[in-house]
Amino acid sequence: IGKKNSMLDMLKEKTTCNIFVGRNGRIFIKGENTEIAKKAIFKIEKEAHTSGLTERITKYLEKEMKK
Repeated sequence: IGKKNSMLDMLKEKTTCNIFVGRNGRIFIKGENTEIAKKAIFKIEKEAHTSGLTERITKYLEKEMKK
């Protein structure tokens, strides 16, 4: 989710999807680019312990949205 929802807000903005994260950890995604959002969330989960994650995810999303 990020500090003050920064990662979640960036995901919503870049993918133009509606994303809701429940208290139980479930994630609901609705929109045109759900597959890209899903892949980005799995990437975030895998790399959560590393530094510079927000920057890498931003670059990843920009690259994926150009395809």
